[in-house]
Amino acid sequence: MENPFIVAAGEESCAGILVGMDNTWVAALWAILPTIVVSVVFFFILRNVIRMDRTERKVYSRIEAEERAKRGLPPVAPAREGSAN
Repeated sequence: MENPFIVAAGEESCAGILVGMDNTWVAALWAILPTIVVSVVFFFILRNVIRMDRTERKVYSRIEAEERAKRGLPPVAPAREGSAN
């Protein structure tokens, strides 16, 4: 079997080096692929957690407003967006 890294004397091409480079890029891709997959999964999990929290807060506010209306209490002033206090 011929070694792809050894180029016979007199050949002008770098075919052996290019084959080795192809293997290097494939190995690099396989090395980084688990990190990319875990990052994408983490992104979607975090995005869904944030969306569920936002939806839960909206539903809770709606239920609270309905209960206050049933009891004849004034509605709560809406919280200002962007306020950290």
